[in-house]
Amino acid sequence: MHTSVQELRLKAELATLLPIDPDRVYVQNATGRPEKVDMVAEDTAGTLRLILEFDGVWWHDSQARRQVDTRKARRLRESGWTVVRIREHHLDKLDAKFDVVVDFNADADDAAAVVLDHLADLGVITTAEADDYRAIEGPKASAQAEQWIREKLGEQALGEDRRSHAEAWARMYAALVTFEAESGHCRVPGGIQIEGVDLARWVHKQRTAHRKGRMDRERTEQLGEIPSWAFDSPHKEVFWDGYHRYAAWIESRKRASGTAGEKSDSRASTIWASNLRMRRQRLQARGEDLPAEYIQAMADIPGWRWDPFEEDFHAKLAILREFIAETDRTVADIKQRDRFREHRIGSWINSWRTRRDQLTPEHQQLLEALSGWTWAKHKDIWESKFAELERFTAAHGHAKPSFSAGNEDERSLARWKRNNKNRLQGKTDEKAQRLRLFLARYGEQMP
Repeated sequence: MHTSVQELRLKAELATLLPIDPDRVYVQNATGRPEKVDMVAEDTAGTLRLILEFDGVWWHDSQARRQVDTRKARRLRESGWTVVRIREHHLDKLDAKFDVVVDFNADADDAAAVVLDHLADLGVITTAEADDYRAIEGPKASAQAEQWIREKLGEQALGEDRRSHAEAWARMYAALVTFEAESGHCRVPGGIQIEGVDLARWVHKQRTAHRKGRMDRERTEQLGEIPSWAFDSPHKEVFWDGYHRYAAWIESRKRASGTAGEKSDSRASTIWASNLRMRRQRLQARGEDLPAEYIQAMADIPGWRWDPFEEDFHAKLAILREFIAETDRTVADIKQRDRFREHRIGSWINSWRTRRDQLTPEHQQLLEALSGWTWAKHKDIWESKFAELERFTAAHGHAKPSFSAGNEDERSLARWKRNNKNRLQGKTDEKAQRLRLFLARYGEQMP
C-alpha cells in the first residue's frame, strides 16, 4: 500500500473532525475508472465530497510528478469532488485556491490545524470547528494513528517512526541550545526554520507537553540543562519588556514630535498592545484571564482600554451628532466619501453597515437613533434626495426644481423628482405616500 506513517498520523488527526473512512482508498473519476486517493471524507447526505491528497517532498518534488498530480486533481474535480492537496514545505501549490502548504515533517496536530483552518476558509467546515481543534493542544488521535500504522505498515514502521521523531527532537534541541548561547535567552522569535520546522513553535510545544505531563524525564532533564530555560511561560518577561516600551511611547506622544524613531516605536508598541488584547480575549474565551498584576499595570497607563473599539465607536458617534446639529442635515445626506472636520464620516457609516452583524445590539440601537439612519444604502439615497427637495421648497417657496437650471444639483433634483413621481404613481407604500402628501402641500398632484 502506498502510504506513509506521516500520512496515517495526519489522517487520524483529521478523522477526529471529518468523516474519513480509513479503509476507503479508491473513488470513481470522470472517466468512470477507479482512482486511488489518500483520504476520502464523504457524509451520508452527500453534501460533503472531499478528497485530501498528502504530497510529501520526497515523492512529489519533480516536474513529472507535478503534472501527474495536476491531471489527477482535474479528473477528480470533474467528477464532482472537492480536492485539496496538502503539500509539504518547499513544494509549490498546484492550485492556488484549493491547495494548502504545511511544514516539512510537521507534527500531525500542527499539520491538521493548518489543513482545518484552510478547510474553514473554503467553507467545508466552520471556523468554530477549526478553532475548537486548535484549542486542545497536542495530538488527539495518537492511539488511533499507531493502530493504523501497525495494521497497514507493520510494527517495524512504527519503531522507525519513533526513532525519526527522536532524531527530529534532538535536532530541534540542538538548535535551541545554539540560539540560547548566542542570544542569552530562550525567547525564540517566529521565523527561525530548522529543516522546515519553526523553532518558536517547537519551544511552545515542549512547554505545553511538560505542562500536560506528556514529556518524559530524559527530555525534561535535557531542557533543564539550558541556562535560561524555564518550563513556565516566558510571557512574564516578554510582558514587562513590552509594557515599559509601551508606557514610554505613551509618554512620548505628549511631545508629538513625530520623529522617525518615534514612528518606529509607535508601530512596535501598537502591535504589542494589540497582541496583548487578543491574548486576553483568547484566555477569557476559555474562562481564564491574564495575571492580576498585568491587568493593574495596564490600568495605570493613561487612556488604556481593553476594548479600543468601544471608545472609538462612541467618539465617532459624537462627531456624527455634531454634524447633524451644526448642519441641520441627517445621516441620510452623508455619502461614502463625505468628510466633516476632516473626519471620514461617510466611510464610518459604510463600515458599520457592512459589519452590522459584528455590532452589539446596543451599538445598533445608538446608530438607529441618529436622524435619518438606515441600514440600507439605497434607502439612504432616497431619503437624502427627499431631504434635499424639502430644503429646496423651503428656500424657493415651490417644489419645482428646474431641468435647465445652471446648478447641476438643481437639475439632478428635478430628474429625481420626475423619476420618482413616475415610478411611485398609483402606489400606496411609505415613499409614495410621503412624496404625494409633500407635493400636495405645494399644489402639485401625483396620481
